[in-house]
Amino acid sequence: MAAQELKLIQTLDVGLDSLDRPGDLAPKLIHLIDSHAALGAESAHYDLVGEALIWTLGELASGSFNAEARTAWTRAYGFVSREVIAAGQTQA
Repeated sequence: MAAQELKLIQTLDVGLDSLDRPGDLAPKLIHLIDSHAALGAESAHYDLVGEALIWTLGELASGSFNAEARTAWTRAYGFVSREVIAAGQTQA
């Protein structure tokens, strides 16, 4: 599972770096989009992963993961997942 965790962190890093340039995100994630589509990933799966990510960050960061941090991470993950979903639908 460590490889999958690293991939998630790398993907989030790419997404965070693209927050001010949304058009740059989909081309950077094309491999991710293709691999998720091949595995049968659906839009609802991204929501579940997002919920698990936010919960995990809250557990690991405990006191420092306040409402502001939760909101920022929720927005950032939402941005990345929406871009990936939209790009995947465009490719289909």
